Amino acid sequence: MKKTAILCVDDEKLVLDSLRIQLSRHFATQHLLEFAQGAEEGLEVIADLAELGVVTVLIISDWMMPGMKGDEFLKRVRELYPHMTTMILTGQADETKLMELQLMQVTNAVMNKPWVEGELIHTINQLLSV
Repeated sequence: MKKTAILCVDDEKLVLDSLRIQLSRHFATQHLLEFAQGAEEGLEVIADLAELGVVTVLIISDWMMPGMKGDEFLKRVRELYPHMTTMILTGQADETKLMELQLMQVTNAVMNKPWVEGELIHTINQLLSV
């Protein structure tokens, strides 16, 4: 069994399906690919994986989600797992807020929706090589 995972969190199934297809082409042989439709489910997935001995090496999270927003989710993740690498993928870009989140080290990277697959894969490879 693979011992590392990439987790994608978004409230839109279509976005998760797109990420599943694109990430499968590039990362499925190295990492488990996990998907959650919201922050609470994302936290459960991380905990479940940890119980199985699987390290989540990257979280890609939407920013604007019902319930818990992506920045709140990633802050909670940082509290529980301080060295977790994270990325926000958003269609609701408030550039000032997103830069602030990076400066506050809530996230390691920000990408706008819709994304270009090559840019997404390049960014993920950079984040995983740190």
